[in-house]
Amino acid sequence: MGVRLEFDEFGPVKRWRVSRTLLGRPLFFAAVFWLDGLVIDTGPTSGWEALEPELARLPVKAVVVTHHHEDHGGNAGRIAARFGCPVLAHPLCIPPLASEDWTLGLYRHFVWGVPGPSQAVPLGEEIATERYRLRVIHTPGHSDDHVVFHEPKEGLLFTGDLFLHEKLKMMRNDEDAGVMAGSLESLLALPRSRLFCGHNPRVPDDHLEAIGAKLSRFRELRGRALEMRADGVPLDRIRDDLLGREEFIAWISRGRVSKRNLLEKLMAWEGA
Repeated sequence: MGVRLEFDEFGPVKRWRVSRTLLGRPLFFAAVFWLDGLVIDTGPTSGWEALEPELARLPVKAVVVTHHHEDHGGNAGRIAARFGCPVLAHPLCIPPLASEDWTLGLYRHFVWGVPGPSQAVPLGEEIATERYRLRVIHTPGHSDDHVVFHEPKEGLLFTGDLFLHEKLKMMRNDEDAGVMAGSLESLLALPRSRLFCGHNPRVPDDHLEAIGAKLSRFRELRGRALEMRADGVPLDRIRDDLLGREEFIAWISRGRVSKRNLLEKLMAWEGA
């Protein structure tokens, strides 16, 4: 078991993709971004030893996290201690970040590791660096404390776990598809921007196109699932026909992440 760190740049944005490896193959990755001295999401503790020397080559003046989950805020306390910088987060994110009692499922413990506590201060409406000003937008749905960061000068949008993929196939059992859709729709009012996602290696140049495609996919899946349910088709059959059988992650997470969850959440979405 090891760690893989992959680096790339997009104009002023630097990105590291951190992943645990098994038999030399990377599992799920989480992205850490750097912009003008600002670290946006911190990656999991499992990747800290590989990430720390990379960040040490750069000025690090502040840390912001999109939400408290261990693959996004896991290293917040370590970065703050190493570089003597503040951690900023949504007010709802501050208590879980400070927790010393993280209870994680086996798969999350294995892939990401357990975070240590970190002390954060509340985000305001924007974050200023030497060259940029990032707007903070509250975007619940994936989690209540989720935010995204928009930089209008360069057209940069950091979406954490809100976007993930146009053709999402799974969902956590604690997510709300309707609230998530509302958060995604709010981003369509922003000027066209490059989209930086926490777990998708692709960086779309047009967030409007990417998010529009995801919302269309949500509505299409919901409509087809509701039609099949009205015809008396069992949910597992609906899942198999629309998304295919469950994958390994559904088993190892004990159903916490699954295709069935996605369909259940979409069918519960009111006002679609």
